[in-house]
Amino acid sequence: MGREISKGQVKKRSVLITDLDNTLYNFVDYFSPCFRAMVCALSRSTKINEEELTSAFREVYKARGSVEYSFAVQELVFFRDLPKAEVEFLIRVAKDAFSQAREEKLKLYPGVIEGLEWAQKSGIPIIGFSNAPIFHALRRLSQLRISKLIYGLAAWEGHEVPGGYEITDAIKKRAAEGGYHTDVKKLWKLTADELKPSSLGYRRVLQDTSAWSDAVFVIGDSLQKDIAPAMTAGGIGLWAKYGAEVEEENMKTLLDITYWSSAQISADYDIQEVTPHGILRSFADIKDIIPPNTHHFL
Repeated sequence: MGREISKGQVKKRSVLITDLDNTLYNFVDYFSPCFRAMVCALSRSTKINEEELTSAFREVYKARGSVEYSFAVQELVFFRDLPKAEVEFLIRVAKDAFSQAREEKLKLYPGVIEGLEWAQKSGIPIIGFSNAPIFHALRRLSQLRISKLIYGLAAWEGHEVPGGYEITDAIKKRAAEGGYHTDVKKLWKLTADELKPSSLGYRRVLQDTSAWSDAVFVIGDSLQKDIAPAMTAGGIGLWAKYGAEVEEENMKTLLDITYWSSAQISADYDIQEVTPHGILRSFADIKDIIPPNTHHFL
């Protein structure tokens, strides 16, 4: 069990930092079906079998250090020597298949809207925190229609956008013009050293919010990757226990394309070594733990 806390135990200036993947939405059950749809579409277009394509994607993701590397298609070993126009076509095939699957699979957990709206109405600034590239994190908040409820976002600065293709050139141009429109007011672009499980990113955000916060509550699905570093940095750790529930097939897909071992992934959910301050069975449980602020600070 977590350490029981009550609203009377903390002061009245609360800030909420929340993980995104597997805390606001189920990343594994969203991303894996989208990846399979993308590979299936590429296989139909190229006649390369899906197992070989999956293996090729894994090599790119390993080299780039992330399964969310957006420019993997043009770097697949099978496509490197193809004519540019053909690669452009395959990029669009992959993008369209992934996007279509995302429309069905990307959804908020029950209780998330209720909890976020309560926090906003209670004058509690909400800050998202993610190891995902900041572009992806912002886009998902927009796609889920919750960016208006999020004050700030701390996420990885991401990979440099390669040029040479119509799609990537458009992304570079958009970035040069100020990037994508977002309702999120404050951004922290984290370096690789500041990503979880390091506590450095949390320390940076806590330092920046110290002028208007006495109690910083941090929610995450992984005890090792989210809760432990947040508590080390001085946050009050709330474990989103519900985030560990994923479909077996989807976890297998993620294991097939990541360079992490099953033991490393399982360690994220090790409940033996980290004791959170509280446990959430639903995101909406924050209403029973976090005290509302007496007035808005931002």
